[in-house]
Amino acid sequence: MSDKLSILIDNYIDKCGYTAKSKDDELIIEKAKKQIKQEISKEICEVMRDKALREADTIIKNRVEMHHIKELRKLAIEGLIVAFFVGLLVNQVTDIIGFLKGTVTLDSIIPTIILVLFFSSICMLIFLLEFISTFIKLWRKAKNETN
Repeated sequence: MSDKLSILIDNYIDKCGYTAKSKDDELIIEKAKKQIKQEISKEICEVMRDKALREADTIIKNRVEMHHIKELRKLAIEGLIVAFFVGLLVNQVTDIIGFLKGTVTLDSIIPTIILVLFFSSICMLIFLLEFISTFIKLWRKAKNETN
């Protein structure tokens, strides 16, 4: 770009009719050419910087939106799984309440207690795995920001 810009500026100066009549005039013309070249380069850099920032902003927004979509998808799947096991747990707890009220027999309460412990363990395991996973992500992010 520098050579083309120099040629363009030279042609512009020649077309305007500026000619050097002395050594001082020659120096003034060269300084003017250099100043014009710097101003044009600066303006082009500012325009390109602004354009690059707008493009980067668009790319970042798109990536953030995709990240949010992935997080929502993950949250929905985890929510369905947890809701399923919590629903099963609630059904078993209802049987225990029925036993306390006298509507459920002693024969069926032992498997119900085992199922309550099993479903409670699954719910807690899902919660702990998600908690640990999120904690590790945050820890790695914090570690990378400090380095």
